[in-house]
Amino acid sequence: MCMQCNTAIEDDYNFFLGCPVKDHLWLDSWPGPSFPSSQDMLWLYITKPKYKNDGLLEDDLTNFANLLDKRQRHSSFGNDLRVLKSPCTQHPSLSKIVANLQRQLVTVSHDKVNQHFWETTGPELTRVMLQGLPIKFDLKVELANSTIASMVSPSSGSSSSTTCASPTDRVIESDSSFVKSGLSIGTIIKRKARILLDQQRHGRALYPRERKIMSNGLSGILDIADWSYESQKSLFTSDEWCKITHIMKTRHLLKTPRKNLELANIWKVVCASVESSRNLNCGILNIYKMYQKYHGTNHMPGLRTMEHILDIIGNYPHLLKRNPDVGVSEYDYLTFLWNQDGRNMLPFSANNKREQHHDGTQVTGFKIDLRCLVDVSKTEDDICSMEVCCNDINGDKIIANEGKLNREMQDDLDAMIDLNQEVIKCCSWGVQICGAACLILSTHLTDEGLHVVLRRFEFALPSCIADLSDFLDLTIRHIERKNTFGILAGHSRQPISSMQRSTWYTPPENKQPRQPLHLTGHPPQSLTIRLLEEEMRTRILKNEKLGHVDEELGSLDCP
Repeated sequence: MCMQCNTAIEDDYNFFLGCPVKDHLWLDSWPGPSFPSSQDMLWLYITKPKYKNDGLLEDDLTNFANLLDKRQRHSSFGNDLRVLKSPCTQHPSLSKIVANLQRQLVTVSHDKVNQHFWETTGPELTRVMLQGLPIKFDLKVELANSTIASMVSPSSGSSSSTTCASPTDRVIESDSSFVKSGLSIGTIIKRKARILLDQQRHGRALYPRERKIMSNGLSGILDIADWSYESQKSLFTSDEWCKITHIMKTRHLLKTPRKNLELANIWKVVCASVESSRNLNCGILNIYKMYQKYHGTNHMPGLRTMEHILDIIGNYPHLLKRNPDVGVSEYDYLTFLWNQDGRNMLPFSANNKREQHHDGTQVTGFKIDLRCLVDVSKTEDDICSMEVCCNDINGDKIIANEGKLNREMQDDLDAMIDLNQEVIKCCSWGVQICGAACLILSTHLTDEGLHVVLRRFEFALPSCIADLSDFLDLTIRHIERKNTFGILAGHSRQPISSMQRSTWYTPPENKQPRQPLHLTGHPPQSLTIRLLEEEMRTRILKNEKLGHVDEELGSLDCP
């Protein structure tokens, strides 16, 4: 039996993947005179606590190390197996065990026993652990308050009461992106989201912008693609927002794809033939001639895109108008302009939503208007999601779509991070379509528990023959953007999986909205000390203003 969770230990890797233990043993800490046996090593590897360099157990604000979710636990286990593999090469029996575990870890998503654990026991254990976090946090704050109270002059006649932190104050993210207010970006957006979530739970109907701030914040998403006044920009000063935007864009620069000169020349010929003849069919005939020459090459997607553009100008001109004369639905834009396959369901989001709303019925994931997939090891993985809406006068629909798209991109990125083992930076993509206009976004995991959404590219389909020539550069770049998608099949979950957080999902019917189980991460010691010092400084300054601090305290440097 496992001493930490009363789980039976057999020759079954499900114990290692599902058992709620948190610590590991490194080989250099083995105290025995000889190399451990396979059974001894695997036993100690799981049960021995992990110590800091000074020999003390690591303690922190929330002891969040107990709350690794399925993705993080599988990731840590896979990383540890790779560490074990090298020294095990001289011990065939042990090497065989490690290799067997590695093989089974690759296919763990298809294991019914492991899946059952994470659908039932795992989330319940996490909820039990989470119940103790507010108590631990309040004890930390109470300790800080008591320290301040002992510094206050007893002759002042004031009584310093020790109050517990509010639920919002307990929301502390461990990202290292700080602003002048002393709080991190992740903490700021998640605290605001928690406030809005509490208001919604108490019956207040949120405005579309507020709901977007809430859904982004609860998912750990900073949307710097939205510069509207009532967006997340309102949570920061103008200088802070400009600085944040500059830093994030610099941190996540993308190489501009080189223009394909052959496709560019073909498009120029097509545009010239259409403009001279004032007949779209002349351009289409030129494209058909190119089909024979470039059949089977990577130019074919570009040629098909050119044909499609000419076709919609000729057959569906009303869809290219900003305000169509006749009634047009989202389905019309989706099927005639952008795609003909209809909506898709994202399996990754469906599984995660079932974990968040485990007691709900008919729990479904995001319904995506269009998905861009890459085939990796005979499995289809999403790298891009698309949302389509009509031109909306008040903008409520597109605001809701943007909030949904941001979370779809986060799920795409999380699923991509789970793919394989090579260390390559990755991002996911999103396309927001409003009528015939298109905005292309990218999402990056930029810090602990903090995703950032960046505006990358935007264009509108040409609505007439006169617009064809100006569409040249946009078309070529859009076609070659797939080269950036292609490199995303190989990347690592190991170095960054601990930075990921849960996505917030709209609750099922007749269910209250819930905060994600893993809203925040594991604050490091340095951040814990900084937060407590900030709390003490704030209270000291408050008492100084009231004249309740003695001369010794008055000399402290409190910025």
